Amino acid sequence: MRMALGSFGLVGFAVVVGIAFVVHAINAQLSLADPRLHNWWLLMVSVASASALSLRLSWCASDRVSRSLALVYCTGSAYRSIFPVLWEARPHGCLLETPGMIIGGDLADQLLSHAAETAFAILISRSVSSAQSAVGCHRLAALSGNAYLLIAIVARLCCWCGCTTDHKGFHVVEESSWTMFASIMLLTSLPARLSAPRGACGASAKLLLTAVLPVCLLYVHFMVTTDVPMYIEQMRADAADGVVHSGFWEGLKSMSTCHRVVTDFEPWREAVTWQTGYFAVFPFIAILLARMPTAPRRVAMGDYNKLSRLGSVSSATTEVTDSESDESESSLPSELPSLHASPLLARCSN
Repeated sequence: MRMALGSFGLVGFAVVVGIAFVVHAINAQLSLADPRLHNWWLLMVSVASASALSLRLSWCASDRVSRSLALVYCTGSAYRSIFPVLWEARPHGCLLETPGMIIGGDLADQLLSHAAETAFAILISRSVSSAQSAVGCHRLAALSGNAYLLIAIVARLCCWCGCTTDHKGFHVVEESSWTMFASIMLLTSLPARLSAPRGACGASAKLLLTAVLPVCLLYVHFMVTTDVPMYIEQMRADAADGVVHSGFWEGLKSMSTCHRVVTDFEPWREAVTWQTGYFAVFPFIAILLARMPTAPRRVAMGDYNKLSRLGSVSSATTEVTDSESDESESSLPSELPSLHASPLLARCSN
């Protein structure tokens, strides 16, 4: 065991040293670029390091699935912040000149984007669904728990088609899918929060549901008023200019390498805005979601470890003997009956 931990420590140290050399080499290359772009890149590297440290410190405080999803998202965001791609330009540009122009190119960025965004969507669905289940809204939890499929299938497929063909119509569908995903989180969390029992029962779940409401509302407002209309206007402009789009396989082959390095700040101005939020804010949201203890609590009563399901308490307790029932009733948490007291909660879970 000690040898394994020692080997892991040596490997981790070697990885850190290797990353430090890479960052140092890139920093020397960017010293000739626009100072504003250089400073932004240094900020992104610092944020990526901070998110990695935060994830490491919270590793033992979260469950295995959640922390694995957060790790995938933070890793993808860290790579994409160190090797950013200028998707707004035609052809797409990159910030750094690398051997073979594969690392930091379009294809590598898109592969990591696919894994990271899918993991992030699953993490959100899982966390929100767990919180809704903790307050008794199991049907709403089932809906929000499967909402990630909208991102994993529709949004990501359209993103690949949009990046390879450069047709903005695919991005309209992609961003609309994210808008619908956030709307599902909003519309399922609102009744769940309103019907949540009062008191200390499910405090972390209620906190998460409360935070979801304004965040999703602002996100949906931004997507409906700014992001989706922007891609619609770009699609109309391309149609008016007679832009010819490449095929999927032709575009995929073109994405394998970066065709030009852009070190001026002005072409990056729009990309800096959304990439800063994407790479500097969302990783910490993923870490916070991984740390939230929103899973419904199980009652340690031998065969009655699933009594947190609504309606199972009364039927299960009638099957125990008189001597066992005295002990079991004293071991039940005091807030458990309150799960059945609220009529709103009963309607929500039926």
